[in-house]
Amino acid sequence: MNGRQYGLPQLLGKTLIRRVGNKILVENTEGLRVRCSFGASSPDSICSVTVSGWYFGKTGGLLGVYDNEPSNDFMTPMREVVEDEDVFAESWTVGSCSAPEEAPVVWKKKSNVVEEVHMRKEIM
Repeated sequence: MNGRQYGLPQLLGKTLIRRVGNKILVENTEGLRVRCSFGASSPDSICSVTVSGWYFGKTGGLLGVYDNEPSNDFMTPMREVVEDEDVFAESWTVGSCSAPEEAPVVWKKKSNVVEEVHMRKEIM
């Protein structure tokens, strides 16, 4: 984090970060949960993001507005709906940090829970 390595578990305010087997769990008392699985036996890392129903229609970003309305899923921070995926993703860029090379990200929205963010990474 911020260029430094930390051991787990870590409690940062209302957020607990811990490792359980081959999973990293990030849980916030205000309704956010991120679970990432990884392992040497698989070249894939799979992350799932869950948001409490209390946030229905109150989110924004790469996971959408979380209101079950597909017509506004590609809304930029300026509240403009775009059709091009690259324009949408670029609109949410923060800072100038460089990310590792990765395969495309697949986003799936399921009923009242935003889940299943899949990222493929080479295991080094």
